[in-house]
Amino acid sequence: MIFQKPTSPYPYEMCVPSAILIHSPNEIPSSSEKVSSRYIYFGGFMEILVTPKVVEVEKSLVDVPLDLRQCYFEGEMKLKKYKVYTQMNCIDECTLEQSVNACGCVYFSTLRNSSTRICNQAIAYCVANVKSLISTRNKCSFCLPLCNQVSY
Repeated sequence: MIFQKPTSPYPYEMCVPSAILIHSPNEIPSSSEKVSSRYIYFGGFMEILVTPKVVEVEKSLVDVPLDLRQCYFEGEMKLKKYKVYTQMNCIDECTLEQSVNACGCVYFSTLRNSSTRICNQAIAYCVANVKSLISTRNKCSFCLPLCNQVSY
C-alpha cells in the first residue's frame, strides 16, 4: 500500500490510521468485529503475522446429536441469503431477519434484496438495539460454528 500525506490533520502528522480486515473468503468483512487499528507512518511498513486456526472433527461424529457436538458439518445447515454457511454469515442473516421484523428496515451496508427497506437516520437506532439484543440475549444461538473450519 502507498499512503499519500493527508490534507486534513491526523493525531500524528506523518501517519494515517488504518485497518486491515482478515477474514474467510466465504464471509463479508465486518468492521463491527474486534478490530485492532495501528498507525502506519508514511514511507514506513508494517509486518503482519497471520496464524490460521484449523479445526477438524472426525466424520464419525456426524451421528452425534447436534446439541452435544455443537457444530455443523458442511451442507448440514443452509442459509437463505448466503451460498456458503459460516457462523458469521448465519449471525449476519439472523440479524438481518431480526432487524426487518422489529424495525421494518436494515442498515445501508447490510446484504439485502431489492424489496428490503433501508433505515433512515431517525430509525437506525432500532437496528442498533436489535444488534445489541442479539448479542446479549443470544437470539441467534442456532448459529453454531462449522465442525471443520479455518479461522484467522
